[in-house]
Amino acid sequence: MLSYAGKANEFVGSMSAEDLAADERTFLATVRAIELVGEAARHVPEAFRVQFPDIPWRQIIAMRNILVHNYEGSDPKIVHRTATVNMPR
Repeated sequence: MLSYAGKANEFVGSMSAEDLAADERTFLATVRAIELVGEAARHVPEAFRVQFPDIPWRQIIAMRNILVHNYEGSDPKIVHRTATVNMPR
């Protein structure tokens, strides 16, 4: 989870949300990294999650679900905020 969270943040770097939206390769790589974080979070046992209540487990998993099942396309502003604000935390 930490590795792919770092990759998502690294892929975006200093790009704005608009820059990210315009760079399809970076956008798709960032989305995939966020998906992998959420997928890994889904497999963390509940007993372990309870030990770390400050980690927003449900939101991490929900973001993965949104990205995987959003056939209309993902909002670049949300992907950008996830990669640059939420992932580093």
